[in-house]
Amino acid sequence: WEDIDVGMSLQEVVKGPMTTSHLVRWAAANGNYARIHWDLPFAQLHQGLPNVVVNGSLKNQYLGQLLLNFAGEEGWFKRFYVEHRGMDFPGDVITASGTVTAKEEADGFGYVTCQVALRNGRGEQTASGQGKLVLPKRGQSLPLVWEAEPW
Repeated sequence: WEDIDVGMSLQEVVKGPMTTSHLVRWAAANGNYARIHWDLPFAQLHQGLPNVVVNGSLKNQYLGQLLLNFAGEEGWFKRFYVEHRGMDFPGDVITASGTVTAKEEADGFGYVTCQVALRNGRGEQTASGQGKLVLPKRGQSLPLVWEAEPW
């Protein structure tokens, strides 16, 4: 925690180019078989989309991976909020990035807040959000169990 500074960039997570196979495998893993993610004629003819679209939950996972990578083995991913503002399609390369926006101490623990975003290779920001992490202070081990927090 002591080595983190506000303004620090998180190591980017790059995925893709996305394929329909990525989307079908994700659908199978989480049980979301919405046809706009795998059925091109349905997406185009019935929904008016230019292509099948990358699942929002998969995009959340990429942003979550970004935060988990930053938290490291000893840190905790405490809270996450994402807004989806655009679509990603097969063929897109998706990049998750983030910046540390706040750092605070509370109850003897070190908290870090990060602003995160997802961009595609077409230059569009298609998701953004915020994550809160707990990072160990020097010489500290974080608990394995945490008290439930109110939202």
